[in-house]
Amino acid sequence: MVQLTDGAETPASAILEEIGRELKIEPSMLRLFALWVCSESLSLQLKPDHKPLAHLNVKKWRAKVDKWTDQENSREKPRLVMRRSAHASLATELRASNNEFGLSLLYDEARQNFLGGYYPCSEKDAAHLAAISTRILYGNTAKLR
Repeated sequence: MVQLTDGAETPASAILEEIGRELKIEPSMLRLFALWVCSESLSLQLKPDHKPLAHLNVKKWRAKVDKWTDQENSREKPRLVMRRSAHASLATELRASNNEFGLSLLYDEARQNFLGGYYPCSEKDAAHLAAISTRILYGNTAKLR
């Protein structure tokens, strides 16, 4: 369980570090992630100094959804999520590829974003993702023979 050291004033960076310790994610891998406030229609990445609990206020969140989306009278509820940072580069991902759990998180997010249509990609990239997914689901193909 993640402890909020400063209660509602705990910044996103401190919460992310605590999550990293709890999940045993190395600092080099943790730099690839950020905290996000998300609902069905809107996802906002928090800056390190933002106070996540302030962004989880349902009334204020619904006002943001109404303002920045085509939803009217939104009933959406915000939730706090750890995701890949929008500022993380592929080069940084490749350098930090020594943490199996962190790689698993990145893979799961890439897969969900691809399947949800958020990451358009070439046929070659789609085939590569399909091959990785098949290997994860079914293991080494030599075992299937």
